[in-house]
Amino acid sequence: MRIKSLSSDCWFGLTRMFALATGLVFLLTGTAKLVSSVGTAPVLDWVDPVLGLETKSVFILAGGMELLAATYLFLGRHLGRKLWLIGLLATEFVFYRAALWAAGSPRPCSCLGTATEWLNVPPSYVEFALKAFLCAALFGSGSLLVLSPNRQPRAHGITAEPRSAAEARS
Repeated sequence: MRIKSLSSDCWFGLTRMFALATGLVFLLTGTAKLVSSVGTAPVLDWVDPVLGLETKSVFILAGGMELLAATYLFLGRHLGRKLWLIGLLATEFVFYRAALWAAGSPRPCSCLGTATEWLNVPPSYVEFALKAFLCAALFGSGSLLVLSPNRQPRAHGITAEPRSAAEARS
């Protein structure tokens, strides 16, 4: 089965909007983590069951990573790399959540630190919204990469269209 690519204009527009929207989410969540990391909430002193670091350190690392990703998503030029970056970060967060679950962590992921308290939003709503975002980031980046008009169909290094003898020699 051959998957048809999107037209260039459609793909570029969708990819730009997707990268900007995802960058905005990374900017907000990264900022929330960094702001939370300077607080005094008891959760910041807990040891993360997956990484073995204090939650404060995990927030600083993850928040910094998200802000760097957001910066590239806003300012970077290569749309394909943006999609790979989104997919990589989303996959990383999915594996982290799976490791939390496998470690038997009784509490939900405190992904935004104490931001749920400032916003007066139930943590279960934030948890659902972040899971939905991860699904959208994974599905969106993967779909746009597959539908890229620049994608060349290849099988074992052989292009789908035969090259002329002149092209083969050059």
